[in-house]
Amino acid sequence: MNLMRFTQTIFRGIGQVMFQENVITGLFFLFAILINNKLMAIYAIYAAVMGSITGWLFSVSFSSINTGLMGYNGILCAIALSGKGWRDLLWITMAIILSTLINIGLAITGIITLTAPFVLATWMVLRLKKLTKFKSNSY
Repeated sequence: MNLMRFTQTIFRGIGQVMFQENVITGLFFLFAILINNKLMAIYAIYAAVMGSITGWLFSVSFSSINTGLMGYNGILCAIALSGKGWRDLLWITMAIILSTLINIGLAITGIITLTAPFVLATWMVLRLKKLTKFKSNSY
């Protein structure tokens, strides 16, 4: 996969948040995120890259990766969980990978995923964050 195609994959993933497999839509949506919050825009790009790489590592078809289907749930997770600390980045990375794996698992069963992987992964990570915070405060 060359750099130009991978860049298009990233923007298609961002466009898929709006259910559009389109580079232009991805650029416009990323620009809108950037206007709202620069950190969220960085996280959106990071999530699109991580989702695509995770899909590739789990042998998802290149057509699914190239159309941005492995990135959009991770993007939603990254935006929902964004924060300025290193721990936030770790939680976001966990949510991106988890949402991509849920997406792959549901797709294998033939279920249309839409944003269910984002919702499930975000709930799981928020629960883990809460449990971890409780344990660290109990000492």
